[in-house]
Amino acid sequence: MASAAGAAPPTPPESDPRLVEAFVPFLEKLIKNASWRNKAHSKLSHTAKSILDRLQNPPPPPPPPATTQTPSTPTSPTTPTSSSSQPGPLRTLSLADSELLLGPVSSALGSGSAKLAEAALELLHRLIAHSYIHGEADPSADPSAQLVASLLDAACNALHLDDEHIELLLLKTLLSAVTSTSVCLHGDCLLRAVRACYDMYLGSRSVVNQATAKASLVQMLVIVFRRMEADSSTVPVQPIVVADVIELPDAASGTSPAADANFVQGFISKIIGDLMVRSHRWPGRLHQQLQVEVGQWLMMVHLRQQRQQRKGQIQQICLIRQTRTCLMPSTGRSACTKRLLRVVRMSLVWRGQWWAHWMMMLM
Repeated sequence: MASAAGAAPPTPPESDPRLVEAFVPFLEKLIKNASWRNKAHSKLSHTAKSILDRLQNPPPPPPPPATTQTPSTPTSPTTPTSSSSQPGPLRTLSLADSELLLGPVSSALGSGSAKLAEAALELLHRLIAHSYIHGEADPSADPSAQLVASLLDAACNALHLDDEHIELLLLKTLLSAVTSTSVCLHGDCLLRAVRACYDMYLGSRSVVNQATAKASLVQMLVIVFRRMEADSSTVPVQPIVVADVIELPDAASGTSPAADANFVQGFISKIIGDLMVRSHRWPGRLHQQLQVEVGQWLMMVHLRQQRQQRKGQIQQICLIRQTRTCLMPSTGRSACTKRLLRVVRMSLVWRGQWWAHWMMMLM
């Protein structure tokens, strides 16, 4: 009881400017993208408006309680006032204020709308990456841990929307939650995150997302076992070398150049690097040096992707030349050949590949 009395009392959400800065764009997106024809969306938009009005126009502070009025009997922990004094998972907010702010996030994830779920996942990743959310995520623990667990479970359920961008946002959120030192995933919540990555690897229609889900799953398992061996959640974590762990499709095999190891490696390294920088509070000079190294790494990845893209363009030009040679008669072009080449040129112009169009004109 003494420790509870000496702890700092919870603060209202409008008193934290960084928290307000994170939630205001999310609430504005909910109001803009919610459909008024859907009753659930209409209720969500109304709730978002009331919270946005409270954050932008905070109410005046309540008057101090009268000293002459004393409670007749002590209240039990199950009284309605206990949630306003019990700490919640959001920074220094109470459990009631945390439920008020995180309620629209969970509702947006389960709304069935890709735009609303995208905004909710972006906010959830930001809250986890910047350590706005702290504590455990366990559905069988205290109410604060249950709130975080239900939020992550709703994020995993957004996988049923079958959207490629939402799949990448979900991977980013889950990998940040497992890597973060402020959020601890245990039991069923951790298994839910692993299962979401596994389901995405098996069911995604995007080759890039399948490779990223597989690499994220390997990275999660490496983090969990390393922390278990060290018996500490603050042990430094290094990103895996994707090319040495999993097999990825080659960019020259006809897939997108972003489907190679560079994209997946950059995805994993950026998430792990950002979380390690924020959680360990690097000194100024070391932080700047790390930023320079990360920038050099991203530049190298970009150059390698451009090189792979040029290689694909050269292969496409060679294919066009071979096709034209096969269609070219020995005595000149026939009317059918000219018509076919004209159709190919127009399709290239329509697709925006002007370089291939001019190469065919010069050949």
